[in-house]
Amino acid sequence: NHPNTFMFWKIVILSVCSAFLFSLDSSIVNIALPYMAHYFGASVSAIAFVPTAYMITVSATLLLISMFFSRFGFRKVILWGYAILVASTFLCSLAPNLGVLIFLRILQGLGGSILLIGAFAILPKYVANNKLGLALGFVSSALGAGVAAGYPIGGFLSDYASWRFVFGFIALLTIPVFIYAFVVIPEDKPADAGPKLDFAGSLTIFVAFVLFSYFLQYVEYYKKGNVVLPMCLLGFVVLPGLFLFIEKRKKSPVVDISLFKSKQYSFAMLSRIFTAMLQYGNLFIMPFFLNIDKQISPFKSGLIIATYSIFYIMLAPVSGILSDKFSPERMSIISLVILLIASAVFPFFMAYNAIGIVVVYLLIISIGFSLFYPANNKFCILAVPQNRRSMSVGIFLTVWVGGMSLGVSFFEMAFTFSLADFPAGVSALREMVQHVPR
Repeated sequence: NHPNTFMFWKIVILSVCSAFLFSLDSSIVNIALPYMAHYFGASVSAIAFVPTAYMITVSATLLLISMFFSRFGFRKVILWGYAILVASTFLCSLAPNLGVLIFLRILQGLGGSILLIGAFAILPKYVANNKLGLALGFVSSALGAGVAAGYPIGGFLSDYASWRFVFGFIALLTIPVFIYAFVVIPEDKPADAGPKLDFAGSLTIFVAFVLFSYFLQYVEYYKKGNVVLPMCLLGFVVLPGLFLFIEKRKKSPVVDISLFKSKQYSFAMLSRIFTAMLQYGNLFIMPFFLNIDKQISPFKSGLIIATYSIFYIMLAPVSGILSDKFSPERMSIISLVILLIASAVFPFFMAYNAIGIVVVYLLIISIGFSLFYPANNKFCILAVPQNRRSMSVGIFLTVWVGGMSLGVSFFEMAFTFSLADFPAGVSALREMVQHVPR
């Protein structure tokens, strides 16, 4: 730990930038999805793989990358993360077809995964313990700020330039942070060879998420005799068992299964994945709802959606203080109740054209999410032994990002099914997407 104030701010700035870039990369693309769907002539189900490929890769590699930091050293790994993100993002702006774009989003996800876990892993390494809470508060605000900035910036670039400029903007923004990281991060070498990398467990997680996301996004097209979708669902059901089998026999597993013997810890993780699904499912589908159903331009849609993150950024510090004074478990339950009520009531008002209703809904869910995450983070870290806290951070980040990708898949499926006279509604959706201007 380094008590030096100057060192504290240098590291916190880098951590904030890493968290901001990850969050920005996750959100800025969503607002441009209708444009991409029109450009490539793709359905909503197909274009949903653009954000999902990114999120699946992040969720499947977080635990493995946390072992990379121990084995190869922090400086080397985080610099590779920035390099991968810059290169893959620039290539995304040149993608000739949807398949190439999805593949490059997978590479982007690898870079994003390194940045996300690096934003948290660097703090206990270089920040004094008595300032760690303050530093984590800045990181949480940065994650919200990335979402707040992503939607209006992505909407502006899509409206007045092209969806390709969205990726170019991220690449250009990452380069100075890459240089800053190169200058600021001290040289470090692992004390030993580090833990043996658990590729088998990480691969099992990755395949499980891919199969389930594919199933959710194409289940509406299922026809009798099609064996691909049932096999995907079967694979998703079987693979978690295989993962448990692998982890119990590993000397250095990516997940210590014994942590989940605690009912409170298991509930915290289940509630976290549900909350993440609700959070990013809303953020994925809201641009389509505003742009297609309400006929609002992407730029204006981005400004409306940004109100959620603005509320979150303002409320999160207050919620962090409350989580120190009140029971984290109770705060989590209260936030879940708020989110469930808001989600159940909002569909009854979706037919109204008043944008104020959408803003009120975004305000209410921002209250719920801002109450939930500080309390849940604190509980997940303090509920495990000291030597397992880094692993717990990796677990709850994996659950969080995995919930994002599953949320996109669930909301996309629900949105498609909600169209009247299915499957005619699917054709109607395709027609609406085709009328989104370039």
